[in-house]
Amino acid sequence: MKKIREVRHENIISFIGACVDYDNICVLIAYCARGSLEDVLGNNDLHLDTMFVSSLVADILKGMIYLHDSEIISHGNLRSSNCLVDSRWVLQISDFGLHEFKAGQEEPNSKAKENKRLLWRAPELLRHPAAPARGTQKADVYSFAIVLYEIVGRAGPWGTQGLSESEIVSRVRCPPDGQLFRPPIDHLDLPDFVEKCMRCCWDEEPEQRPDIRYIRILLKEMHTGLPADDGEIRVQITAFRTKLITLIEAAQHEAVQKEVAQHGAVQKEVAQHGAVQKEVAQHGAVQKEVAQHGAVQKEVAQHEAVQNEVAQHGAVQKEVAQHGAVQKEVAQHGAVQKEVAQHDAWKRQELPLTLQDVYSVLMKNKRQRKKILTGSAVWTDGATPWSVKRCIRRNVSRPFQHAVHDTAGVPRSRYAVATTAAIRHILAMPSRVKALI
Repeated sequence: MKKIREVRHENIISFIGACVDYDNICVLIAYCARGSLEDVLGNNDLHLDTMFVSSLVADILKGMIYLHDSEIISHGNLRSSNCLVDSRWVLQISDFGLHEFKAGQEEPNSKAKENKRLLWRAPELLRHPAAPARGTQKADVYSFAIVLYEIVGRAGPWGTQGLSESEIVSRVRCPPDGQLFRPPIDHLDLPDFVEKCMRCCWDEEPEQRPDIRYIRILLKEMHTGLPADDGEIRVQITAFRTKLITLIEAAQHEAVQKEVAQHGAVQKEVAQHGAVQKEVAQHGAVQKEVAQHGAVQKEVAQHEAVQNEVAQHGAVQKEVAQHGAVQKEVAQHGAVQKEVAQHDAWKRQELPLTLQDVYSVLMKNKRQRKKILTGSAVWTDGATPWSVKRCIRRNVSRPFQHAVHDTAGVPRSRYAVATTAAIRHILAMPSRVKALI
């Protein structure tokens, strides 16, 4: 860890520290805003011209030369995901050293991750039953060749061969039919010196591979467009990277503005949708009120119908009452007519009036009895009211005509004159007295 902390180079990531707590072992390094080389190559919107590719390759070579000349000796795990790019588009190599510190750590999906890491590993390390964790410099050269293929091809470390990671590793470890298995380069439009360099670097024999310094010489033509002086190279590379950063940021800003505009349009549509929903809700409320108003109108109509029926019932009752009054008046009129008819019949002596009727009048009207008998009789021959009374009582069950008159209509006795006068007086009495008959 002390050796890692003392490493200082522009193309080597700065080591800050490490955490050794139980279940929380981690390494803290400098932050690189652009992510890894794998992320940069996977961004199809980013165009990598010859100058940019040359700059990335040069940064890798300079960092690896520094590591091979330092006490670290070798990287042992070089791949595109361990080559980080900072905000100035300067490539920095990471994940070197500390192999013993990180050994035995448990990772989720460790089997799949390990198969992917083996795509950059040299065949001799794949065949070695106890390969050194720090690897070898010749193995780093092989890994550099895979990374270089990944940069120029931009199709992954092994291109598009249609094989799984475990199948690729198996063919590299044990070549089928003795034929070496390497990434395909026939379809790539590469300069001869780049193709030659890659073939030399992934040679099956480690000793046939060039060292990292010689690779820089093999790829010297790649840097032809770059100034020879290192200071001038840095200035131009920095200017180019700054320009590239500006273009990328402008493109990102434009994309953000476009997304903001789309978001605004979506918000506007959402607002319009909310307004429509509000109008629909208001329309529903209006319809509900209309329905309630219709129900009220229906109730009012029913109430008016009931009132009309009540009024009609009242009119009927009034007519019934009037009819009853008329009937009462008719009955009273009939009674009056009956009395009038009786009165007329009595006056004409047409009714079968008996002495019983006269006797009943005299018995019911005790107060007027004397008045009736004394005031109406024509007393002759010693006749008195009492004698008339006796005459009436004796003949009470006989008709008047037979009781006091003979067959010729002549009064039978002196009492007959008084009795006839009394009956005539009764017939002339007011109706309230005659009603007692």
